[in-house]
Amino acid sequence: MFVVTNREMREIDRYTIEQIGIPSAVLMENAGRSVVNWITEHIRKDMRVGVVCGKGNNGGDGIVIARYLHNMGYSVQVHLLENAQDLSRDCAQQYTIARNMGLPIECLKEEGLENTLGVYDCMIDALLGTGSKGNLQGLYKDAVDTINEIKRAKNHLVVVSIDCPTGVIGDDGQVSDAVVQADYTIVLGFTKQGLYQYPAAGYAGNIVVVDIGIPKKVEEEYPIKRQLITEQLIEPWIPHRTANSHKGTYGRVRCIAGSADYMGAGLLAATASLHIGAGLVYWDAPEELRRYFNGQTPELIFRGYASEGGTFSPDSADALVDAANDAKAVVVGCGVDDFTGSLHWMEKLVTGITCPLIIDASAFVMLKKQLDILLTRKGVTVVTPHPGEIAKVLKISVAQLESKRIYYAEQFAKRYHVTIILKGAHTIIATPEGNTYINTTGSHVLAKAGTGDVLAGFIGGLAAQGVSLEMAACVAVYIHGKAAEQLAETTYVSTMASDVSRTAGAILHKIAHRA
Repeated sequence: MFVVTNREMREIDRYTIEQIGIPSAVLMENAGRSVVNWITEHIRKDMRVGVVCGKGNNGGDGIVIARYLHNMGYSVQVHLLENAQDLSRDCAQQYTIARNMGLPIECLKEEGLENTLGVYDCMIDALLGTGSKGNLQGLYKDAVDTINEIKRAKNHLVVVSIDCPTGVIGDDGQVSDAVVQADYTIVLGFTKQGLYQYPAAGYAGNIVVVDIGIPKKVEEEYPIKRQLITEQLIEPWIPHRTANSHKGTYGRVRCIAGSADYMGAGLLAATASLHIGAGLVYWDAPEELRRYFNGQTPELIFRGYASEGGTFSPDSADALVDAANDAKAVVVGCGVDDFTGSLHWMEKLVTGITCPLIIDASAFVMLKKQLDILLTRKGVTVVTPHPGEIAKVLKISVAQLESKRIYYAEQFAKRYHVTIILKGAHTIIATPEGNTYINTTGSHVLAKAGTGDVLAGFIGGLAAQGVSLEMAACVAVYIHGKAAEQLAETTYVSTMASDVSRTAGAILHKIAHRA
């Protein structure tokens, strides 16, 4: 499912209207009809519906919706926030049609807003859509505040925003001082980037995309490089399993991970590679951890390397590179404590390992003084920072990073020729080729130590099975989040990172074998 910025959507609309020749009024009619098709499946006919409309095309969409609902026997009324003479051309046309049909329309007044809007069971927000700019003023702010107050007082009120909740600003998830708290956002044509970044994502509710009749030719003219990660997207990328196979069929992973203080991180990452389907997994760890491992996961192959003070010694790099020669994927960094000489150690690993390399956690931060080392890689690379780690590397605040998550991820991927997985809600994947993916799964149970190590292990395990690193990143992130969603309904706050790891297989099976 494609994701667009507001500017891209305007360009797509313009091309559809001017070059293809589909009138804007037809697109508006298509949009309204598609929204009504959804409404009739989710909003009962005995519910009173109020449609609040601004003066632009979002308001015109709202009037079309009200027209169709009125024809179908719904009790519906339109409330305009502008005088008829101030409406946009298409909105004015819809206003005239609606009046000629006898559809109840009135201009909303500041006095008695709560009494006027408080009679409805469903409110449709068609005020501004993607047109919000800055803080709301006057009647628009009052209307939004009133809708939210009514919703807090009436738990049964269903709020549906058209294209974007009023008050969501731009493409980076920023919001004004008043934002409609929607239960559903019905997005027209293509889903909008800003709805998948916080704080805006917290106002969108359930996001539904409806078709408005934009021809496929337009997608060819405007190749869209951003997509949502959905089950439909990843299903073809899940490795196929056959009866006539053996452990070598599903690849060999080396996990260079762990330290005396963070032994569990290495164990989690390596075990996750097994849980996602890799045939052979080696946990390459500081030698000092051998006595603690003691066969905790007998399916893992433990290899110890030169160590000092409970972490890797700089002298271990050459042996680690040699060991990686027969691997299909290498994961490095989970639970690795920083140490004197770590930058040179990482330089040897980055330049010497030629198979797909997943750089996680402290290994990523070790590179912050010399990120250009990444440009010397002979193989493909994934880095998996959380916001604090990449903010430290880029020397910006976490708040600055979070305000433009997609932008910083895309710029980093292009600058350093790596695929970056910027963890968080919603996780962003950006590739050096310019492709960007936004994950749609996840839950609060991932806010626990070790879940990032599991994700790194998932990616390594999938890459070892022959999945391209870009696809492996998408599958891993989706499955990781889906497991968290399921566990949130069962073990809830008791969920551990190892639970997420163990849940992956059942989810993969369900998707791969769905008819």
